[in-house]
Amino acid sequence: MNERNWEYKGLQLSNSSNPYKFQTEDVQNEVVYEGKIFTNENSDGVYSSNMTVWARYFDFTGVIYGTKVEKEEAYRKLKEIIKTEDFPSLSNRWFHTLKWTDKRGKNVQIQAKVYKPLVTKEAPHNMLSFSFTLLADDPLYISQIEKSEIWGIGVLWWNTLWNTLGNALNSGTNGIIVNNEWDKKAGVYIQAIWSLTNPRITNVTTGQSLKILADTTILEVDNRTKPFIITENGANIKSAKRWEYISLAPWENNIIISCENYTENNSVSVTIKFNDTYE
Repeated sequence: MNERNWEYKGLQLSNSSNPYKFQTEDVQNEVVYEGKIFTNENSDGVYSSNMTVWARYFDFTGVIYGTKVEKEEAYRKLKEIIKTEDFPSLSNRWFHTLKWTDKRGKNVQIQAKVYKPLVTKEAPHNMLSFSFTLLADDPLYISQIEKSEIWGIGVLWWNTLWNTLGNALNSGTNGIIVNNEWDKKAGVYIQAIWSLTNPRITNVTTGQSLKILADTTILEVDNRTKPFIITENGANIKSAKRWEYISLAPWENNIIISCENYTENNSVSVTIKFNDTYE
């Protein structure tokens, strides 16, 4: 099954719903891996460092066709969205959503920017051929369907030494079970609405824990995109962050939201949003 139904910046690039006279014919989807090889001076042979996934490239080729007016309009529209952007910043790196149906039949998306701008040349049958390249610096695919869970806060406790191995190093009550159904870790958005003192977010499944040394009323943590977000009622409170951001392991995750002013009777509203993720 071939990849198909390509869409960038909300414009269809490869199916009949595209109102403009151009058609994507091929997309080469390639991941760049990086690793280092070192010579072992004390013995024969070499050794290598870990391989790192660096980026994913999408090389598009296709044709523009139709009457002279239709070709001019199609070229104008492609040129409008396939262009390099000036002055990227932390708040706007000029990445946009690229969607498609992959070879497994899954509807996926990724954040990509123009790496090589639109190029055209004359082609047979009075057509123009075109090419351009998009770059995603995070090569992981995410589902086009956002999942969400709504829950409350719980209690987290840790083992007291001395303990007998091997038991769980941490546990708790009132955890939120979420399922990342693909095979790579996924970023996650978490919102907690209530008056919380030093809230803490823990993924019991992975052992990751994030603590906020602050009083919060509308806490939002989001590491699905760059830059990562930690806000209290819309104000940036990243300086109050301790330990690490939370991500979801493949399949089941037990997330516990806790705080230092916990009571069994509270009206905390916790919302978790994420997309299944794989490479």
